[in-house]
Amino acid sequence: SEMCIRDSYYYLFPLSSYGDIDNFPNVFGAAIEKIGKDKWKEFMIRNESSMEYHKDFIAKWHAKYSYIPTEPRIKMEDAEFLHWVFFTYKMEKRDEILDILAEWKALYEENSIPDGWSTWTIELGEQNNMMVISDFAKDGGSWYAAMEENTELLKEEEQKLWAKLAPHVLTMEQKYGSPRPDLGFVNK
Repeated sequence: SEMCIRDSYYYLFPLSSYGDIDNFPNVFGAAIEKIGKDKWKEFMIRNESSMEYHKDFIAKWHAKYSYIPTEPRIKMEDAEFLHWVFFTYKMEKRDEILDILAEWKALYEENSIPDGWSTWTIELGEQNNMMVISDFAKDGGSWYAAMEENTELLKEEEQKLWAKLAPHVLTMEQKYGSPRPDLGFVNK
């Protein structure tokens, strides 16, 4: 029998504008220069032979629809657990979905919830009817406990928001993981 293990890795490159894409060859060129062309080629062959495929996409972060608590339960730099929800939606319902996310943010603000999240829309690549919600915690157990605590506190209001959101959602996939700064190859 065969065993298949699939891992997903997301390398994030912050962009201040689409013009930053033009700088990618310089960023990678610096890495190639440091390691040397032969070692880089060997690395790329070994690396790419270990994966099925890779996808590239540009996601835009939205402050208006993301919730950043004034007193967070944990700081991002201390997070060892990441949670991502990728969901597709009915294209014509984008504005309604964003309005619901704004309501959700207001609900969390009103209740001073210490757990925030980020809202991302896919701008290029992937499906253009995809959004991503990401959040983080110290570890998986504390993430789950915080979700239970928040659900208990906001149960009725969140159920109403889910009821408004659900008819517009086509697919939903959750991914759990951890930051891997050891795999980074671009320094600030």
